[in-house]
Order: sequence, then C-alpha cells, then structure tokens
Amino acid sequence: RAAELLPADSTLRADALGLWGDSLLQSGGFVEALPKFEEAVTRAHPQHLPDFRLGVARCLMRLSRWDDAKAHLQHVPRHHERTPEAIR
Repeated sequence: RAAELLPADSTLRADALGLWGDSLLQSGGFVEALPKFEEAVTRAHPQHLPDFRLGVARCLMRLSRWDDAKAHLQHVPRHHERTPEAIR
C-alpha cells in the first residue's frame, strides 16, 4: 500500500499502482486491479503508459467489457514489447 503514501501527482505512484494492479490481476482480483490500473494511466510516465493500458484492458476483458478493452488496446503502440500480448 506504499502507493497511497506517495504524492498523488507522482509518476512513481503510477508505477507502484501498476505493480499493485499486476499483483491483484495475477491472483484473480481483476475487479480490484481495474481502479489501480485506471489511476496509473492518469499519472503514468509516457514510457509506462502502454503497460498500464494493457492492464486496464485485461481487467475489462475479464468483465466482458470488450469495446472498452479494445479502446485501451488500440493505444498500445505496434513497436511496444507487449504488443503481441495486446493482440492475443
């Protein structure tokens, strides 16, 4: 919960929220992970933004919110290392 102690406008907070979201997602907590990724998207350094958008999309797909997930996946650049994961 260190993310909550960091300044709200910090990109470090976005990174912590993204890690927290990943952890929740891996344990099946996609409902709990979604707001973590959504907040990370709003605060992210541009370099990490595709990772957080992919996290949001993965959560939305688990909630059968396909159109919303697609909108986030379309923001993952073709040259990004996780693009193959976004395409699957």
